[in-house]
Amino acid sequence: MHTLLSDLKFSLRLLAKAPGFTVATIGVLALGIGLNTGMFTFIYNLAFSPRPLAEPDRIVQVYTQNRKNPEEYRLFSHPLWRELTARRDLFSDVLAFNHTLVGHQEGTDTRRAFASIISANYFTTLGVPLARGRSFTAEEERPGAALPVVIVSHTHWRKTGFAADILGRTLRINERTYTIVGVTPEGFSGTTMVFGPEFYFPLGVFETLENFTVGEERRQLSQPDTYKLFLVARLAPGVEIASAQSALDALGTNLERAFPVEFKDQTVTVAPLPRLGTSSAPQAESAVTVFCLVLMGLAGSVLLIVCLNLAGLLLARGQTRRKEFAIRLALGGSRSQLIRQLCLEGLLLALVGGGLGLLAAQASLDLIAASLESRLPVGLFSISAGSGPVLAATAVICLGATLAFSFGPALRLSRGDVLTDLKQQAGESAAEPRRAWWRPRHLLVVTQVALSLCLLIVAGLFLRTAADTSNADHGFDADNTVVAEVDSGLGGLDEARSLDLFRVAQERLAALPGVQAVAIGAIVPYGFVSNGRMVRRDGPALPDDAKPVTAAEGRAFSGSWNAVGADYFTAMNLPLKRGRAFSVTEATQPGAPRVVILDEVLARQLWPDEDAVGKFVRFTGERHAQVGAMQVVGIAGTTQVDYFSDDVGGAVYVPFAQGYVSNVHFHVRPAVDTEAAALALVPVVRETLRDAASGVPVFKVRTFKQHAETSMEVWAVQLSSALLITFSGFAMFVAVVGIYSVKSYQVARRTREIGIRMALGALPGSVQALILREGLATAALGIAAGLLLGVGVNRLLSSVLVGAKAFDPVVLLVAAAAFFLAAAIASWLPARRATRVNPLDALRAE
Repeated sequence: MHTLLSDLKFSLRLLAKAPGFTVATIGVLALGIGLNTGMFTFIYNLAFSPRPLAEPDRIVQVYTQNRKNPEEYRLFSHPLWRELTARRDLFSDVLAFNHTLVGHQEGTDTRRAFASIISANYFTTLGVPLARGRSFTAEEERPGAALPVVIVSHTHWRKTGFAADILGRTLRINERTYTIVGVTPEGFSGTTMVFGPEFYFPLGVFETLENFTVGEERRQLSQPDTYKLFLVARLAPGVEIASAQSALDALGTNLERAFPVEFKDQTVTVAPLPRLGTSSAPQAESAVTVFCLVLMGLAGSVLLIVCLNLAGLLLARGQTRRKEFAIRLALGGSRSQLIRQLCLEGLLLALVGGGLGLLAAQASLDLIAASLESRLPVGLFSISAGSGPVLAATAVICLGATLAFSFGPALRLSRGDVLTDLKQQAGESAAEPRRAWWRPRHLLVVTQVALSLCLLIVAGLFLRTAADTSNADHGFDADNTVVAEVDSGLGGLDEARSLDLFRVAQERLAALPGVQAVAIGAIVPYGFVSNGRMVRRDGPALPDDAKPVTAAEGRAFSGSWNAVGADYFTAMNLPLKRGRAFSVTEATQPGAPRVVILDEVLARQLWPDEDAVGKFVRFTGERHAQVGAMQVVGIAGTTQVDYFSDDVGGAVYVPFAQGYVSNVHFHVRPAVDTEAAALALVPVVRETLRDAASGVPVFKVRTFKQHAETSMEVWAVQLSSALLITFSGFAMFVAVVGIYSVKSYQVARRTREIGIRMALGALPGSVQALILREGLATAALGIAAGLLLGVGVNRLLSSVLVGAKAFDPVVLLVAAAAFFLAAAIASWLPARRATRVNPLDALRAE
């Protein structure tokens, strides 16, 4: 222990005597370790951290599956849930819930918030005690009870400054007052991880708050054919998922006897509770895990480059300490003591760098969280870089970095020749080969350049793909329109009064000076909500066991659904290829004849060789089949609004009155198609809507361009781009610094050689060319290796990144050229300094 303390004190003195080297090394390590710590923290919380639930492995999600069509799943009804809660032989308890978006009034403004409507046993089934207050009662969860109580998340409580009187406070939700009766524990995000509800309401207010699902008939929760509930269960003692399926099959048979209509041809299955989402069907999350591991690999590559760079610097620094090492060995010191001393110096640097990196990681995560919260209505639960696993991972990263950049140099430097080193010869021996490419410092530089170039290629590939996607023709031109969100349901209006309000608001907006067109839409492109329908040709009902292959046989095709007003296609500048738009009567009168507009993709799928205009279609599925046949009156252009999917179309549009929803978006197109005209309209549109829709909250009013830029897709592209630019830029900087450091060290060590060359008549230009040529040769070797590695990674990413090319020569050439230019500058600076060597001073050097 005494020896270790002595080594520690000696290491601290040495590092203090070289403040420039120490500060630079700690700074580089802080960035490299901080990047890895931050990435590990996010990935660990998202994909690997244990759930804050009691015995989480015993919790499963329950699904109902169609026996005849195993790919078809649906939610549960309230009576079915009550029936399943009685099966104590399979489940200790079964909770029910669904998600919704509510309007939370804060002062004079109303914002969207994510909420869950839950059964009273929600928290007890999950094994989560509330931080304050109580859960809901049986009376509060009774369908139709409508008792206005709410449980808030710990995140919401934090926003109030952890108010001591939080219980009993009231919230204004959907224009109704709710009393807070409980607070969830810190870090609890419901049935998912990281992202979760801000508010929890009892099932008794389901009809009041259930406005998230668009385009569907509102039904009472107590009805046996209202399938609106997700079910999560805790397995009974002794029951395992693998052994429960036979009992679940029998349970499905019993349920079909008890509910011959509602549960016909259905069976019950269970699967582990998903971490990242809620769906009516089991979802594989392996792709997310793979994506997280790829990100961790990229961050690890940056740290490896940092370690390689530092290893080269330590080798160069160690050469200046050769006499010190020789003296220690001559006085009886052992090689193991010398290795321990050098590794201890590296560990001190890594620990300080790791501590600073931990702070930088937490600050970065907080910035990302703040950016994300501004775009999402969901609650984002804090991701702390100070948790035990993260601190342990940081310690492992520091130890690994220490071994990576200090152990190798320590082994090499401890093998010095004592007699030779005691003479402290200046400069490298003239007998050494000039092109000793296999020296460790050369190999380290080559490896750094190869890895850094590979990261630069990955960043270039992603940025090029993202730019191509964002600049692509999305089928419409609405950047310079104004989008305003209104929800009449939050004002307590029914369908008839809502349609009247929307009509009046649209007329007032259309009468504004400088307005060309105004339209209403249920779904806004790049919005938080989307909806789909299965559409087939009109015809006789198909048998239950039918499996049509072609449209003529009755095959249904998927299309995104939207309910729109008469001038929607004009307001969005979305061209109609054939046919006509909806009439005012069709868009405003629920009893008008059923009509529909398809996009080109869906029309071509349904009638490959015919014109779809004038034909009839219908929706499939139990929830939509009752709509009946609809005549196709127009064919719209194809739109592409998904940044991460190469599936284009189809789309189906219905008149707004025939697909009524309370939450709508007004699209206002100015007569002058400029950004300035749109921005000038924003406050006017806001005030007009507030006056026309008094008592109904008006949400965000902004230009469509502003709306699109705040979408999750754009945010994900921007964040990914920023991360990749950070990764590759930092890696490239470190690699170039490595080239500069090695060449500077070589120039310093070859001062006598350079002096002799110049004394014998060598021109400064030839000396400069010699040093520059050697530096560029090292960089060229690394660039060649990096291009080969980049091509391999390019092919891998092209299989998962939508729109990416398997081989993109532009990215490869630009990345290689940029790196070669940076390497040339890094080599030129030491080469230029070599030409300023005074031959007489160099020859006098010992």
